[in-house]
Amino acid sequence: MYMWSKSKIISIAEKIILKEMNLLEGCRQIVRLVHNLSEEDQNNPDILIITTIESYLDVYPSSKVRDLWNKNVLKEKDKELAEFWQRNESDFIKACQGIIKKFSNNV
Repeated sequence: MYMWSKSKIISIAEKIILKEMNLLEGCRQIVRLVHNLSEEDQNNPDILIITTIESYLDVYPSSKVRDLWNKNVLKEKDKELAEFWQRNESDFIKACQGIIKKFSNNV
């Protein structure tokens, strides 16, 4: 499970960088896999950046539940999320790049 999770995290990070995956969904997918990593890998600075970013995103709906949200609230949350990514996307992308570099050497 450990090596599979690292490979999956690399794949998700690559898709995020190539803009083939939504930033929010990709971030959440990476964080769901982190618990399968070794303690050392869980404490990797790039992983910690992504888990920290994800902790701020709890209030935003995933694509699976967007249809259930009030349209006005959803519009406001989308605006907030766009502003959040404007401030944090470059750090997130750098963390994805760091994960690919670090984990690719160990897979």
